[in-house]
Amino acid sequence: MEENINQPQSTKPKKRDNSKVIYIIIILFLIGTNAYLFFEFKKTETSLHASEDKLEDTEGARNELDSILSVTKLQLEDYRGENDSLNDIIDERNEELSRRASEINELLKSRKISKKDLERALEQLDKFKYYAQKYQKEIEKLNEEIVVLKDENTKIKSENKELEKKSEKYELKNIEYQNKINLAKKLSAINVSGQGVKIKSNGNESPVTKASKTEQLKITFAFSDNPIADKGSKDVYVRIIDPNGSTLFVEETGSGKFVQDGQQSMFTVKKSVTFDNSGDPVTIYWKKGNDYTKGHYNIEVFCEGFQIGQGGFDLK
Repeated sequence: MEENINQPQSTKPKKRDNSKVIYIIIILFLIGTNAYLFFEFKKTETSLHASEDKLEDTEGARNELDSILSVTKLQLEDYRGENDSLNDIIDERNEELSRRASEINELLKSRKISKKDLERALEQLDKFKYYAQKYQKEIEKLNEEIVVLKDENTKIKSENKELEKKSEKYELKNIEYQNKINLAKKLSAINVSGQGVKIKSNGNESPVTKASKTEQLKITFAFSDNPIADKGSKDVYVRIIDPNGSTLFVEETGSGKFVQDGQQSMFTVKKSVTFDNSGDPVTIYWKKGNDYTKGHYNIEVFCEGFQIGQGGFDLK
């Protein structure tokens, strides 16, 4: 009986010992947890400080961006000139660079950005450098092509001028040759003469030498031989100049004006005659309508823009 009473008394200390162990474990766990949290806090704080130290380079990145943008624009502007197409491309590339720079500045405007955002901004900055160099090489190449084209254009213009000179030379020779032909084809009036005539009652004419008896003037000439002259109808203009030096001119009897040597001139009488290189005489009559003056009369014959003959006669 005494043995059964003593057994329960021996188990009570063991329970207290287990509780102490549990308490100790809990305390150690809490201490460990606090230590871990403290360590993580310090680690995070250190990381934040390190991150802030890296973000200080943001200003340097902005300065580098501004410098590249300014230098690149100045380099592109050096190629601006008289070529409108190249100038338009320079404007487009400057606008593109400004747009990309604005996007990067937007990423770098705050110093408190994450490391990831900073890396993204620096990556964009590298791309910006690439495009800046690319555009500069593009404009440089285009400018070289324009210079080559300009040189080729200058060469072509020079060649064209030489061709124009040669063409002008050949044209002048052709004109000279044509003028020689025209001169060779020029008709010539020979044996140009004139006289006063009076018409008889039977209709026949009678030559007179006195001015008072003259009713009409009779002009005669012949075409000299010219086998290369164009055959056919020719307009012949005759100008008769009286002793006072005035051209006999009565519009009602066929007088008029024609162009000679680029100027308008008066003619006394005009007649269409046929040239067949036969040498047959040509006769032209003209009636003044009033008395003729005594003295010497000059005759000038014109055809196809040339004065082809001259002569004269006297009335007493």
